[in-house]
Amino acid sequence: MAGKDGYKKIKVLIASPSDVSKEREMAEKVIGDWNIVNSDERKLTLEAVLWVSHSAPESGNRIQGILNKQIVDACDAAIGIFWTRIGTDTGAAPGGAVEEIERLEKMGKPVVIYFSLDKLPHDVDIEQLQNVRAFKARRQCRGDYLGEYENPEDFRMKLTHHLGVQVRRWFLKEASQENVPYIGLPTLSELHRTSFRNSYEHDAQYILILGGKYLFSQTKREVTVPDLYVAKYPVTNKQYRIFIDFLAGNPSEDVVSLSFESYQDALNVLANSKDASVKGFDNYLKKEQNLANRFRSSKDDDRKFNNDDQPVVGVSWFAARAYCLWLTMLVGNGLEYRLPTEKEWEWVAGGRHDKPGESLKVRKYPWGNTPEPTARHANYNENEGSTTLVGRYPDGATPEGLCDVAGNVFEWMENWYNKDEDWKALRGGTWNYLSESLECSYRSLNNPVKLDHNVGFRVVCPRFSPIVK
Repeated sequence: MAGKDGYKKIKVLIASPSDVSKEREMAEKVIGDWNIVNSDERKLTLEAVLWVSHSAPESGNRIQGILNKQIVDACDAAIGIFWTRIGTDTGAAPGGAVEEIERLEKMGKPVVIYFSLDKLPHDVDIEQLQNVRAFKARRQCRGDYLGEYENPEDFRMKLTHHLGVQVRRWFLKEASQENVPYIGLPTLSELHRTSFRNSYEHDAQYILILGGKYLFSQTKREVTVPDLYVAKYPVTNKQYRIFIDFLAGNPSEDVVSLSFESYQDALNVLANSKDASVKGFDNYLKKEQNLANRFRSSKDDDRKFNNDDQPVVGVSWFAARAYCLWLTMLVGNGLEYRLPTEKEWEWVAGGRHDKPGESLKVRKYPWGNTPEPTARHANYNENEGSTTLVGRYPDGATPEGLCDVAGNVFEWMENWYNKDEDWKALRGGTWNYLSESLECSYRSLNNPVKLDHNVGFRVVCPRFSPIVK
């Protein structure tokens, strides 16, 4: 990447189909303007790379393969731009720009992707447009931060800002000393925080639970769990109503950055995917086209259960999963918000962090092996007659500070209860079950479509590692 006069040269690929020619010109101009303002000070130059200007005729078996060899593989970063067209299927991807983006990502190189929200032309190719939307939805399901713009001038303004930020984050050492706004993947320092607050959920606190190994109660075999950020409380009515308002077309100011259309596309992709964990989701959505009605709590008007700070109940597993997708897309930092698996939940609830390196059973209860449960530890055995406000039982918290892990509401798990895949697993006990349900190893089950007054959910966010099935 050495450039003229010792300047570092960064090659930035402009990956785009044929319908965004104005945006390509804008991208070249933005890169040129960045060089004029910053190159001498930063000792770095950016070079816009396009297949039109940087490739040459060559014989070979696959056109995109030739372009990859000639220009793509030598690039250091990429800007992807899409509107109505995805391009021609390359045999490895639905279009050349998609293959280029995914190829550079596999090489560990940074990529930003933009999608136009401009008015569609009268001669739009519907199949191409559907392919673009499917690609966008797949990226959103991953939790990617995607740029959206209204017109080419809006694109220019946004890219000018984003490029200045991202070049510093990607290629300049002094970025760590600058007050650089957060865009894209989190920094290492952010990933090492012991907790954070999510402003999209009324500042819900997520606490870092370090991973480890233990003897899983169901198999008596050792399992390893990664580091997880875990919501301090189950999702409350107040938090869940932000989601429902969004679906009903009344989004709060905090969530207007995500369009309903984008979310709906991503939800349909998830529901129709081959992922065995979401079996039945497609049929569940077909029974009610209005998503706000489909996912609204069945107890939202019941005064026993609808206080803002009570855990939301009367929501199906599919609704909980849809909430997690919405949160992932809304935050858009590359990390996935989701439900925990049973193996993860059991470790979070009772993992023996005091014995690192040893594979032991978890604690009997979240607060310890003793004392036995009392009315000071949890809401159970109909002591209160309904759910209670979250955080009311600090004596029942885990050593890390997670509350309501035992009692109040059962929590939906990501995984199926057994191999039949008819029931989703539940953990945590609930307000109208006996004390045995408060044990960290206790499990129950429920049909994923059921709307029960004693079942809610808690959200986790893996720090680095994938799901533990």
